[in-house]
Amino acid sequence: MYLLRVVCVLIAILLIISGCSLFGNDVDPSNEGDINDDNGNIIDNIEVSGTKMRETIFYYSNDEGRIVPHVMSIPWEEGIAKAAIENLVDSDDLRDKLSHLGLNPVLPVGTKVLGLTIRDGLAKIDFNSNFLNYSNKKEEEDAVNSVICTLTEFPTIDMVQFMVEGKDIKHLLFDTDISGILDRECLK
Repeated sequence: MYLLRVVCVLIAILLIISGCSLFGNDVDPSNEGDINDDNGNIIDNIEVSGTKMRETIFYYSNDEGRIVPHVMSIPWEEGIAKAAIENLVDSDDLRDKLSHLGLNPVLPVGTKVLGLTIRDGLAKIDFNSNFLNYSNKKEEEDAVNSVICTLTEFPTIDMVQFMVEGKDIKHLLFDTDISGILDRECLK
């Protein structure tokens, strides 16, 4: 009887150590490719009223002038990274959603994403000319940093390259450098 009890205890310990759950909390392999928020929590795809939603991390400017992350659900669609960037564009609806949080849109009114391709971790994003409509250097820098941070939250994107109307632009109007390939390291 003593030997049976010892064997049962050893089996229970092995199950716990090996990560097997006795309570049905197995790891879901369908979560592969999800992103984590700043606290390490998995941000899942969710379904609301038959529409598949994806919680996505966006970077907006706050009332203190810093770029900060904010999680929002957006409808999942093919080209979700493009949809995420379109949610950074200033509009009355977005201002209403963000105002009570002390957040502000970072891309100028009328900014459109003309194209976005992702290959080998590099997102090449092409904006229309409204992307150039900033009032000062701080707005330019905030917009560039927000786009980089929002895109690099996606697991398939590590770097970003900017274009305007299909052309490589080296500097914005207030001399913000957007030449070459940029990543989060350039933000430090």
